[in-house]
Amino acid sequence: MCPKKRPLTLIKRIFSQMWTKDLKLAKTWQAHDYAVMGLAENEATGSIFTSSVDGEIKEFDSKSGDFRRMTVMLGANNDLPSCVKSLVCNNGLLYAGDMAGVVIIPSNCH
Repeated sequence: MCPKKRPLTLIKRIFSQMWTKDLKLAKTWQAHDYAVMGLAENEATGSIFTSSVDGEIKEFDSKSGDFRRMTVMLGANNDLPSCVKSLVCNNGLLYAGDMAGVVIIPSNCH
């Protein structure tokens, strides 16, 4: 079950972290207000995509962690945000899957 939006004062910030190949922490940045459920990378464009249980799909620069853009995946009735469970970037397209089994292509990976 997806959490409902709460006032910002009650939200615990969820962070993404970047690690080196020898598992040393390189960078931490705020990604979502709820749990990060999925990650996808497009090496060609230097993008990292994250998804959360509140429907948010965000794009970050893979080197700096800087935020680039965001979209919200809505459920089957297009009325409430969907719980985005997984992401994959393939052939320049970003595919997102939710808890109800819906797969969409929200944006290009480039």
